[in-house]
Amino acid sequence: MNTKKIDLLDLCLILVSNKKIIICFTLIMSIIAITYSLVVDEKWSSSATVDIIDNADNFSLTNSLFDGLGLEGSGSVKGKSLKYSAVLKTNRISKKAIKEFDLVSYFNIVDKDSLKVIDTAIKSLHEEILEIYLNEDTFFMTIILTTKDKQMSKKMADFYLNELIEYAQDNKSNLGKQKKELLETRINEIEKNILVLSEELKVYQENNNIVDIVEQAKASLSNYSVVLNEYFINEIELNYTSRVLPNSIQHKNLQEKNKSITEILKKFEVDNKDLPYLLSLNSSNTHLFTIQQKVYALELLETILKTIYPQYELARIDEIDSRDMFEVLDYPKLSGYRTSPKRALICIVTFFVSMLFSSVLILFVKLMPNDDIVKIKAVWKNLFR
Repeated sequence: MNTKKIDLLDLCLILVSNKKIIICFTLIMSIIAITYSLVVDEKWSSSATVDIIDNADNFSLTNSLFDGLGLEGSGSVKGKSLKYSAVLKTNRISKKAIKEFDLVSYFNIVDKDSLKVIDTAIKSLHEEILEIYLNEDTFFMTIILTTKDKQMSKKMADFYLNELIEYAQDNKSNLGKQKKELLETRINEIEKNILVLSEELKVYQENNNIVDIVEQAKASLSNYSVVLNEYFINEIELNYTSRVLPNSIQHKNLQEKNKSITEILKKFEVDNKDLPYLLSLNSSNTHLFTIQQKVYALELLETILKTIYPQYELARIDEIDSRDMFEVLDYPKLSGYRTSPKRALICIVTFFVSMLFSSVLILFVKLMPNDDIVKIKAVWKNLFR
């Protein structure tokens, strides 16, 4: 079987010999592209770019408390960006935009079902007008609005930017209020417990005649030691006189003194109503432990109160702080260039694509074997019979 070799010159010869077909096809497609670019609606874009600010360091004391309680703190920059992006696409803001800019008429939506009309308008808004771009490196968020009217694009961009600012400020205010209320409740609870413990300590001291538990305990122990020493000395003398002078007056005096000292010691060992401010040895340890326990509890509550109160003041500042949680880098402005159609690009791409397509098509037909051409004609003829 003989095979015919085809080189580059043969290909060029085929194209040149069919140059009229290529030129006509390219010209027709270019005219169609130009017509399309002139007829299709022009669209204009307006955008706003914001930088999400992570101000967690400004309120680190407050946030450290609420992180442990499961409440939202400042959050990551990426998390804030994604949250704001989702907020701008909520039905609430979308319906507000549809109503304010009459997007139902803009999209020429006609339907008896009002709910379907709104849903269609929201879908068209998100697909054709609203675009939110999040830079993964800097987390700058860009809000882009594209419509057939440059004035409308700018107004809608302003609308979405204002909605974002309003939401951020309300969210920040609500979070600060939530923190302040929780801290305020905790502070009131601690102050109430302090008053209750203080009153209990005061009543306990009054009921047990305690002024200074430590000094009173020292005084009781010192006096008890003196009386006990006197008791031992008297016992020694009493033992001596009982052997030498058992019937003497001195011995009887020592016996009387022994009884008196023993009664005094018993008064030191048990509560004595005659000496109410002299603590007994049996109760001094109990009183000391009870009072120290109450005093420690009071000091602990006061320490907690001193720690929480600065955080409460920060929460109050946070509640009324009107600083934005982001910085607007670019405000919306009127667009000087169309977003679409890109007429020059359409015409250039159409010109080269149509020329390339027509050339390839001609080469394909001319280089196809005659048998295949006959078969294709037969299939084509039978297809429309």
